[in-house]
Amino acid sequence: MDTNIRRRKRATAFRMTGWLAVASMVTLSLVGPGAAGVAASGVAPRTATTATLAAPACGIVPLDVELIIDRSGSMGETNTASGTPSHTRIWYAKDAAVALVNELNKVANGGVGGSDLHHVGLSSYGNSTATVNLPLGTSSAATVNAAINAMGTNGNTPFRQGMAAGAGDMTANERGLVNGIQTQHVIIFLSDGRPNPDNTSGSGSRPTAPNISAFMAAAGTVYSIGIGQGGTGLSQVDTALMASLAKPAAKYTQVTTGSGLPTVFAGIVQEILCPTPEPSVAPSVEPSVAPSVEPSVAPSVEPSVAPSPTPTGAVEAATGTPHVTPPPTDTLGGTTGQPAGDAWRIALLGLAALLASLLIFSPSKTSPERRRR
Repeated sequence: MDTNIRRRKRATAFRMTGWLAVASMVTLSLVGPGAAGVAASGVAPRTATTATLAAPACGIVPLDVELIIDRSGSMGETNTASGTPSHTRIWYAKDAAVALVNELNKVANGGVGGSDLHHVGLSSYGNSTATVNLPLGTSSAATVNAAINAMGTNGNTPFRQGMAAGAGDMTANERGLVNGIQTQHVIIFLSDGRPNPDNTSGSGSRPTAPNISAFMAAAGTVYSIGIGQGGTGLSQVDTALMASLAKPAAKYTQVTTGSGLPTVFAGIVQEILCPTPEPSVAPSVEPSVAPSVEPSVAPSVEPSVAPSPTPTGAVEAATGTPHVTPPPTDTLGGTTGQPAGDAWRIALLGLAALLASLLIFSPSKTSPERRRR
C-alpha cells in the first residue's frame, strides 16, 4: 500500500513538471524573441541613421584642374561687352580664371605648382584649332596666369577639338595619390557659341555621343559654363550641348553676359577647395541578443528521489523529471534586430504538443493488475 502511494506521488510530480515545461515552451514560442520580445527587453532594434560628418579643412585635397577656354572671335567682340566699365567676354574669362588660380595658390589652400598641392593646366580653342597652352603639371601660379593672359581671340569655334585637347591633357598628366590622398580631377569648360563647322564629320566641330562620353570620363567633375542667351546662330551658345557636358548635370551654369563669370568661378573654387563630405550610415543602437523571456524548466514540486522497491516484473511508472532544452534564442540579425526566422517557434510548439500528448495519454494511476497484487 505504501509503495503505491509513493508511486502515485512520483507520477504526480512527473506530470506537474511536464505541464510546467509545456507552458514554458508555449510562452517562449509566442512572445520572444521578436518584435514583442525585443520591446519587452527594453532594447530598441538596430536602426540606420545618417551620420553628419564635419567638413574637411579647405586645401587638404589635391586638385588637378584643367581650364578649357573658348577663344573664338565672338569672345572678343565689343558688341557683347558688359559691365562697368565695359569689357569683352574674353576679358572676364581671363579675369575669372586668374582669380581662381590665385585662390588655389594661397598657402592656406595648398598652393599651385612645384611641390605645392595643386596643378593647373590650360587649353584653348579658336579659329580652326585647339591648343594645350600649358600642360597640366608643376607650373607655378605666375606661369599659369601668364599663359591665361596671353590668349587672343579669332575665328570659328572648334568645339569638339577643344574638348579633346583639354581632356587629353588631363588624362596624360593627372595624378593619383598625393600625400596619401586621392587627387580630384576637375575640368572647367567655357564657351559662348555653337560648334563651327556645325557637323560631326571629320572636319566638323560638333561632338558625337562617344566624343562626349570620352570627354566626361577624363575627370571626376566637369563644370560647363555657357555665355549668352542661347539660340541657333553660330555666335549663340548651344545651351543643350553645353548642359550635356556637365558632370554631374548640376555643374552646368549659364550666364547671359561675361560680367557674370567672376562670380561663377569664385563659386567653383570654393566647391573644389572645400568639398562637401559624403554622409555615412551607422547603426544607432546595437541590438540585444539576449532572449527576452527566460524559459523556466525547473519543477515547482521537488520530486521524490527515494529508491524504488525491487522490481516485480510489472511496468513501473516513469519517475524522472523530463529534461526539456529550449532551442537557442540568440538569433537576432546583425543589422535588422529581427530573428532570423520563425522555424524554431514552430519546432518548439510541436515539441510542446508532443509532451502534452504524452502527459494526457499516460496512465494517471496504477493498473488494476498492480492493485490486485
